Parts: sequence; structure tokens; C-alpha cells
Amino acid sequence: MIRLTARAIAISLLIAGAAAAQVPGKPLLNTQQREELSKLLVEFRRVRGQPEKRQAVIERAGNIAPIAVSQVLEIVRKELEPQLIDYRQQFLKAAGEVIAARTATDKLEEIKQIRQKVLDLAQKEDLSKAEIVATSDPSLARLKELILVNRDDILKSNAKLGVARQRLFVLGKEWELCATLILSEKPDDKAKAGSAPQAGKPDEEPADIDTTPSFENYLVKDEELATALATPMSDKARQALAKNAQLAPQLDPEEARCVLDLNLTRNLLGLDPLTIDLKLTAAARDHSKDMLEQNFFAHESPVEGKKTPWDRAEKFGTTASGENIAMGTLDGATANQMWWHSPGHHRNMLGDHTRVGLGRNGQHWTELFGR
Repeated sequence: MIRLTARAIAISLLIAGAAAAQVPGKPLLNTQQREELSKLLVEFRRVRGQPEKRQAVIERAGNIAPIAVSQVLEIVRKELEPQLIDYRQQFLKAAGEVIAARTATDKLEEIKQIRQKVLDLAQKEDLSKAEIVATSDPSLARLKELILVNRDDILKSNAKLGVARQRLFVLGKEWELCATLILSEKPDDKAKAGSAPQAGKPDEEPADIDTTPSFENYLVKDEELATALATPMSDKARQALAKNAQLAPQLDPEEARCVLDLNLTRNLLGLDPLTIDLKLTAAARDHSKDMLEQNFFAHESPVEGKKTPWDRAEKFGTTASGENIAMGTLDGATANQMWWHSPGHHRNMLGDHTRVGLGRNGQHWTELFGR
């Protein structure tokens, strides 16, 4: 069952695509730029397997516009995707073998106590980022020690994994360069998570998360997700993840990765996974698109008929019980990190919701929850 579920979920863990939309205030490519980009894309495909030449092409695309780099990134993503899926399958199998050889039955009481501590803290009305960092972060780290196996132990258990892992970095470095150029276009905009929409709550301090593109960090997170997928969980949880995996092809790859990361965090804490709601997803995407095109970053929209999260959910034929927004990353797991360290968003992540919709547009993210 683990392998079948993981095979379906693999499609939800694809590398970030080139869905980055037009940068606000920046014109689309003119005729000369389009012709130059067309030639660059042909050249980029032609020099596959020649890292230095490919890097030069990426940098030349960066001199045109971020949207030009996004086109190159799409080529990299499609080339990297099959290698990454194959590596994930290898890693998941090795993780399952290592996990099967150990038990944590003597740690059940400690696991129960840690989970309750994190969940109780999340309900605190005046929860602060400092409390999350001081209490929830080390608690989650301890749960991973108790429940998961160390990814390094999995790598050591299978020599072929190291070889396959290293092979990914040729294209991985190209992905990293493309993402860096795209994210560096607006250096004055800090990566941030918007305050959660709660009456009387002041804006929260932006989450202090490093959003610098790193393929190594991206791959480490993938390995952690694969380890969590191989961990024993309830039939209800695994069925929910399998159902989400069936819907994952209808999501942007990073939207799916973000939802999976959220659900595996909830599973560590003993909470039920949230099921993907495509209507909430459509509403979330629409808000991210509006934020990008209308150049604002807030839960309250200036667009008529879409002022609040509840208005936007209703417009797409559903209901919402909470909303998270973030800006400044192309990586779904990083968006989750930003929300985890932002009190209102943290509370939403661990709330008693049953549904979730995730919508990304470029660097803008919206996460809508429903009951």
C-alpha cells in the first residue's frame, strides 16, 4: 500500500514549474526580445549536458527579463522531472526498509505529550512567533527523531542512492540559477507571510525565513517528505493522501508539494490530513493572480466582489474557514515554513479544518481552508 500510494503521490512532488506570471509594472517581451528568447531556447536544448554553456544561456535570458528565465526554467523542469521521480521512488523504498527494521512503541507516551504541547500552544490567543520558535520548533524536531528515521541513515543504507542523488545536481544547479534570477528581480520586496484574517488582530511580523533558492535544500526536503510517507500512519490518513494524489495532476507542482508538506506535518502531530478542494484551489489561485496583477498583498482585496476570503470562496461555489497568504518564494515547502512561524497562519495550519485549496501565481501564494 505504501508503494502504491507513494507512486501516485510522486506526481505531486514535481520540481517548480515556470508558472511565474508577468512581473507587475513590467511590459511583456517586445518583438526583438521574443526573437532573441526563441533562439536562446533552441540553443539551450542543443547544449544539454554542457553545464557551462547552459549557465551562459540562462544568464543571457536573465538579461532579457524574468519571464524569459521562466521559459528556460520550464525546460529544466521537464528534463529534471523523470530523474527526480525515479530518485524519489528509490529513496521511498529504502526508507520503508529502514523504518520496518525499527519500532518506537516505547516512546508512545512522549509522542503523545509532545503533540499535545504543540497543539495546545497553537490555540493560545496571544501566540507569538517567539513561542513557536522556542517551543513548537524543537517539539516538531523531537517528534521527527521519535517517529521518523534520519535521512542520512537512509542514504547510508543504499549506496546506489548516493550515485543517483549526485546525478540530479547537473540539472538541479540550472534550476537553482533560474530561480535565483527570477526571485532577484524585485530586491526591495522581502519574502513574507501576510497576517491571518482575524478581527482586531494587528499585522504580524513577516516570517524570517531564508528563501534563497537552493537545490540541495529542495532535495533534502523531498527526502524528508519521502521518509514521512514511508512512516506508518492510520488507514484514514493514508487514504486521504492517496485521494489527494489522484487530484495532484490538476495542481501546480508546487501547490501539490505545499499541500503534502502541510499534511505530513499534521500527521506528525496526530491530526487528520486535509483533503484537496479544487473549488478552494480555484479561489486561492484567483486571489494570488489578483495580488500579482493588482500589485497588492493582503487578505482584503480591492477587486469588487472578492473583498474577503469568504467572498472569494463563495464566488467559486464553496465556503472557507481560514486563509494564509505568502510572497517571495517558488517553493511550496518554504511557503509552509513561512506560515508555520507566523502565529495566525500557524493556527490555521493546525486548525480543525477538513479541506484545503492552494493557489500559486509566481511568487504569490494563497492557502484557503474549509470545514
